Amino acid sequence: MAAVKLLVGAGWLALTTVAWAGTDDRALATLRRALESQRTVHCVLVQSRNLDADGPRLLLKVRLAGDKGMMVTVLQPFSMQGITSIDDAQTLRTYMPDQSTVLYQPSPVRFQPAIAWRLPLIGANYSVEFGQRERVAGRTVRVIELTPRHEPMPTRRLFVDESRDVVLRYEVQTEGERPVRFVDTKSVVYSRAGEDDPLELPESEDRLRRVVNPGPRGMGSGTSARKALGFTPRLPKTLPYGFRVHASHLVGTEGTTHLALRLSDGMVAVTIYQWANGRLKREEPGSREWRRQDRHGVWFAPETVIGDPLPAEVVEGLLDAFRR
Repeated sequence: MAAVKLLVGAGWLALTTVAWAGTDDRALATLRRALESQRTVHCVLVQSRNLDADGPRLLLKVRLAGDKGMMVTVLQPFSMQGITSIDDAQTLRTYMPDQSTVLYQPSPVRFQPAIAWRLPLIGANYSVEFGQRERVAGRTVRVIELTPRHEPMPTRRLFVDESRDVVLRYEVQTEGERPVRFVDTKSVVYSRAGEDDPLELPESEDRLRRVVNPGPRGMGSGTSARKALGFTPRLPKTLPYGFRVHASHLVGTEGTTHLALRLSDGMVAVTIYQWANGRLKREEPGSREWRRQDRHGVWFAPETVIGDPLPAEVVEGLLDAFRR
């Protein structure tokens, strides 16, 4: 499921402009256009993306078709070859050829924070400035560097096609370590609106086994959430490193319901799962390495976008805020 989660996270990025200390207004405007281009540009890219900092990379074919959505196909490794997702910003369909299955679930775009909510956080948590010009996939790019205001958050660099405002490379670098190339474009071909082929799965959906994941639902009132979860949700008033909660969802069916709190600092997406002791006996969510329990028996576990991990100190600090 790692590849599926990576495809789900393929669209995490968007903005509007304002001025902050240490931020270049022109760089911020370029960043805004680059992030918005994911839903306006028409192109086909071949990209490599991280599964984790030290593990294998995926080679993907990515089609961006403006407001029609995006299609992502795994080219390598061979064990994942052919897995294909289509996201029209309402529904995400994921085709798994080895299982002759298509999975339907709500598009993650529906649960991402609004631009107006994200922008103040980016300005508060990062300085945004231009770096040098470079070449990526035969295109001239302008580097946009986001330097964190909170240590030890990593520096982020977006390499933006200078004439098309498309992010062709995305690097993350923690101080004292080498940069990790989260996304790297090998080739890109641009087209115009109306020239795109329809976004269709490789096999007719009528011939496939269909699996429907209804997705998360709103947490609702504290009383209803407490009844569904078996405990009062842990909602800290403040979070470290500039993070804020932008959404809270209930996940799972009766008897396995758990809480998913969506956090962001404007650029980074983190989910903190919470569940009652003994409730989830099979598939407990989030990172197994970082599972923690408070004195009342409530479990917590974080989940970040695959290939874009946070420093251990940051993860521990976020978990501590929930366990107090």
